[in-house]
Amino acid sequence: MEITITREDFLKGLHRIQSIVERRNTTPILTHFLLEATAEEVRISATDLELGFRGTLAAETITPGSLALAARQTYDIVRELSSETPITLTALENNWVQLTADRAVFKIPSLRGDDFPPLPSSEEKDGIEINDQTFREMIGKTIFSISQDETRFALKGALFALHDDEMRMVSSDGHRLAYIRRPHAGIPTPQEVIVPKKALEEIRKLLEESKGEEETSFLGVAGSHLIFKKDDVLLTSRLIEGQFPPYEQVIPRGYEKRALLNREMLLGALKRVSLLSNEK
Repeated sequence: MEITITREDFLKGLHRIQSIVERRNTTPILTHFLLEATAEEVRISATDLELGFRGTLAAETITPGSLALAARQTYDIVRELSSETPITLTALENNWVQLTADRAVFKIPSLRGDDFPPLPSSEEKDGIEINDQTFREMIGKTIFSISQDETRFALKGALFALHDDEMRMVSSDGHRLAYIRRPHAGIPTPQEVIVPKKALEEIRKLLEESKGEEETSFLGVAGSHLIFKKDDVLLTSRLIEGQFPPYEQVIPRGYEKRALLNREMLLGALKRVSLLSNEK
């Protein structure tokens, strides 16, 4: 295998996968990313067996092939290279790879691409096109109250529900409950899934790359996995099994008293008071 790519494009792809690859060395292949070069495209993939990422790189394929490289080591090398110099990756004998950029030459070990775990099938059964800004808002207003308690498995993610031309997201850590709903016409099939916190964090990062108010992404379900697609990126995540608690029972139906407050003034007051609060 041999490809040529700019430092900027390679660094962007490597940066996207750093929080997905496994940091511990218990399963060596999971600390690596898969690089696949065909005549049509060059793809980069990473997984921790729960969360999977696949994207395309703006690279030129000289010789097709596939291999797996250490994600952190490759990222550190590329980050220190000159931004003006194109990078050439060449597969050598005995699973070694030569990375060349101008006068800098690195020889790093690789693993066989065939040994890399395959990502779940992205052939979704049901799905929707969702506005990027709306989805980012829904994640931002629920992710903070996802539980960290290992014994409350169903609360370690946020509930995402589609019902009656409406999208809902709910999370709770047993002390706080966050709930947001937004209209969405044309929901094909009502359903509810629990999405892990790590998957929501990665999706939010990708949504932050959106440049226009009208940009959308695809969100679907394939078996026990969530499928998220945006432009040339595919993100898959294993869904949390179990039943989310009946959150509607704890939401008040009415209020004895209501107050209308200035948001900025309230936020400022809370920040000042929190300086003397006990973090525990």
